[in-house]
Amino acid sequence: MRGCFVWMFCLILGIPSLSAQPPVGTERTVDLTLKDFLQRVVERNETLQTHMLEVEISRRKYKAERGIFEPEFFASYERNRTLRENTAEQSGALFNQSTFSELNNVYNSGLESLVPSGARIRVGYTLRDC
Repeated sequence: MRGCFVWMFCLILGIPSLSAQPPVGTERTVDLTLKDFLQRVVERNETLQTHMLEVEISRRKYKAERGIFEPEFFASYERNRTLRENTAEQSGALFNQSTFSELNNVYNSGLESLVPSGARIRVGYTLRDC
């Protein structure tokens, strides 16, 4: 598809600019293949080069914007320490301990991704060490 646009630009924009007559006495004949001719048109036609750069910029921008849908790895670690005084009822249930102490470790990891509908999909694992 891209090749068709190059040919079309070469024919529309390149041929009229190359058809100008050189000054008398400075004429040279050069044998060119069609491929060499088109290459020269592409190299010397600034309008065509601008269009080709715009197409490449758009292609890279599209590719970069699709990166939002790539999955992301996440991982987290959380450590909680709880230390509080027990009430009389709690103290009786815990064999007369006046304070309650607890240490918790929570590990999370997984993959998260955005889908084209706008929803987020998350596949992961949580481990609690209490």
